[in-house]
Amino acid sequence: NDILTLNVAGEGKISVLRRTLCLVEGSMLATQFSGRWDGGIPRDADGDIFIDLPYDLFKALVDFLRIKSMQSMNDPLLCVTT
Repeated sequence: NDILTLNVAGEGKISVLRRTLCLVEGSMLATQFSGRWDGGIPRDADGDIFIDLPYDLFKALVDFLRIKSMQSMNDPLLCVTT
C-alpha cells in the first residue's frame, strides 16, 4: 500500500497508491511500479518519480484506474483486459 508521488512532466504532482498503478497485470505501469525496478525509475530533484507524459493524459489514466479499483472486476462497462 505504498503511496507514490509522481511528478508528471513538471506540470503537476499526483499521489497514488502503488496498487492502483499495478491494477492491470502485465501492463507497462504494473511492470514499472511493481517495486522490482524502483532503483531505475527516473526521479526529480525532490526524489519524486518523474513521468514524461502530458499531465492531463496521465491524470485521466490514473483516475480511470482509481475508479476501476473500486468497481467489480466483472463490470462490463469498466472491463480492463490485457
